[in-house]
Amino acid sequence: MQVGMIARVVGTLGILAVVIGFSGTLAVAQSSLNATPEGVAVDGFDVLAYFADGAPREGLAAYSVRYLDRDWHFATAEHAALFAANPAKYAPQSTSYCSHALSEGYTAEVDVIDGWTIIGGKLYLNWSRDVRDVFLAKQDTRVAKVAQNWPALLAGLADGTTRFYPHSSDASVQISHPQKLP
Repeated sequence: MQVGMIARVVGTLGILAVVIGFSGTLAVAQSSLNATPEGVAVDGFDVLAYFADGAPREGLAAYSVRYLDRDWHFATAEHAALFAANPAKYAPQSTSYCSHALSEGYTAEVDVIDGWTIIGGKLYLNWSRDVRDVFLAKQDTRVAKVAQNWPALLAGLADGTTRFYPHSSDASVQISHPQKLP
């Protein structure tokens, strides 16, 4: 009898830990959208720089545009003005989640320094440089899967059924947010 009681308590605690862990992960996924806790999108990087400079560039709060309930920072007033005129043209696809993950049916954080690529005039962000390279190897298929999967994944973020993986969940990944250029 005592062993049965211990098993029920351990089982209940295990279920509780899973529920608490899952809801904590979900809260991160719903609130982050690749934004800092202060609500700055894409870790404060200038998304126009990927197009204009072909490289990541940190933005400045002085050149900020509000879009999708986030503050987007830019390195120059010109970049901020271009973004404000057509944010959908420059914003990362699928609100900054990892494109490779989306093509596989889940969501994950991104590496804004090494995980980016532009395909067909659109910015795609990925978990890391290596994952970006896997995404690029089958880009036509993966871009189509991102478009196909995104509506269900977005709905799943709202109702708690979409899996989300932060960089902090993988000890082998040495990426912390917000990212900074070396």
